[in-house]
Amino acid sequence: MSVRVLNSWKEIASYLNRGVRTVQRWERDLNLPVRRPRGRSRSAVIAIADDLDAWVKRTPLPDDNIETVRAIHTVSAPELKEARKRLRSMTEQLRLRTNELRMNVKLTHELTEDMVERRTQLAKQRHFRADVTQQDAASSSSD
Repeated sequence: MSVRVLNSWKEIASYLNRGVRTVQRWERDLNLPVRRPRGRSRSAVIAIADDLDAWVKRTPLPDDNIETVRAIHTVSAPELKEARKRLRSMTEQLRLRTNELRMNVKLTHELTEDMVERRTQLAKQRHFRADVTQQDAASSSSD
């Protein structure tokens, strides 16, 4: 039987289907079984999958988390593959929508700048016409 070793916080978090900060908090607060080869508190970590499985079974978690953690260990490989496929698809859709929104924001910004420039030009033209009208009025009254 081979031992599955998880070599980073990212791998441990992925294995437990949680975020890196969550599993780091679990290590600090709930004694998540990780090992530090260098023996220092801020050094690299490793974990044994069997140790994590045993920890999940014996660690009391709030009721809403228990079902989630248990579900992690009951998902079949095909279900996991399908979930990853859906996640990739949703990620790609999100990426496309984000790009579309960026383009719309850029266009809106350009249109706003154009509108401000046009309003500035109109204001200058109106001011010029008003000056000309005042000059005409002044010159005709002096005649």
